Amino acid sequence: MILEEVDYANKKLDLLQKDFKDIPVTYLEGNHEYRVFRYIRDIAPQLWGLTDCPKLFNFETRPLWKFITYGPSQLVKVGKCNDLYCRHEPLGGGQFHAKQTAEKALCSIIYGHTHTYQQYMHKKFGPTPKYIRAISNGWLGDITKGCFDYRGPKDNWQNGFMRVDCDEKTGEFELRFQFL
Repeated sequence: MILEEVDYANKKLDLLQKDFKDIPVTYLEGNHEYRVFRYIRDIAPQLWGLTDCPKLFNFETRPLWKFITYGPSQLVKVGKCNDLYCRHEPLGGGQFHAKQTAEKALCSIIYGHTHTYQQYMHKKFGPTPKYIRAISNGWLGDITKGCFDYRGPKDNWQNGFMRVDCDEKTGEFELRFQFL
């Protein structure tokens, strides 16, 4: 089943690489990819160094791509945008994960993990009020594929991705969810 997922992911990554061939891409490892690391660490340590996610996802053929490992402190600035960062995990869970994330964060965050699109803006109180946005950006999978059939209902998953347009001079940004 994992080989099916890796094959599916590589086909989608190849399409993205083709469509955005001259644009640097930062790939944030998530909990699904992290399963490979955990399996090697906990079950098959003799495979250590033989393979990892950058190798499985052909990063050696993706020269403009950067791989960021998964973890609780994962936080990557989005281009030259003012106060916009991305990570895999939200800072809150449940039905209102974007609200909880915005309330806990000190910067605006785009995150994955939930497979849903959700957005919330929270105003931080003070002499200079600050608006924090939390945005869950959907996922790039196909729920009809058997390799994704390991989890319960998927009726609220949104297939798509977040497009970020950033003014490099001002750092102001606009976010648009692109459904696939």
